[in-house]
Amino acid sequence: MIQTFNEKTTEYAYQKAAEKIEGSINRLLKTHGTINLAVPGGRSVAGIFNYLKNKEIDWQKIHIFMIDERLVEITDSESNFLLVQKHLTDELIKKGKMSQENLHPFILDETE
Repeated sequence: MIQTFNEKTTEYAYQKAAEKIEGSINRLLKTHGTINLAVPGGRSVAGIFNYLKNKEIDWQKIHIFMIDERLVEITDSESNFLLVQKHLTDELIKKGKMSQENLHPFILDETE
């Protein structure tokens, strides 16, 4: 379902988006053992992640996959996966709320 927001500030829109994602995740977890969260690239999602990491979600049951990644190493400053780590998953992992194994980045293989 597509829902639009007409908010006056970007921060409020980030907060509302995080609340919607939290609700969807928690609804899905009532009927599924684990769920996959497909994460797009781009810098604008970082604001949503900053709110999402503080939501009441069983992060151990969430697997995060990148659906849009630049063809760079995952440690490169242009990597979307690095952005997800900095704004969402590093803190969750540090606090023991998520396992590193739940992260699934695109790995650049330069051997081909």
